[in-house]
Amino acid sequence: MVRSPHFRGYTRLGGELTRGEVDWREQIDIGPEREPIGGPGKPDYLWLQGPNQWPADCRSCRGLSPSGMRLWPRWPAAC
Repeated sequence: MVRSPHFRGYTRLGGELTRGEVDWREQIDIGPEREPIGGPGKPDYLWLQGPNQWPADCRSCRGLSPSGMRLWPRWPAAC
């Protein structure tokens, strides 16, 4: 998520802290595909709206929506 000001993308195993301790989980954060509305001088929570990040070599991933996450076990096979 270091490349997204919208807190979207991949976080590697052990790449996040919770209460100062390593959080031993791996995660992909996605949300509705929307135009960014946050910016300097605007409330911080507006940064949460914005585009998702997808692996460059997985064109079919871009069509995956948060409601489609039930398909997660089959996602890697679709790439």
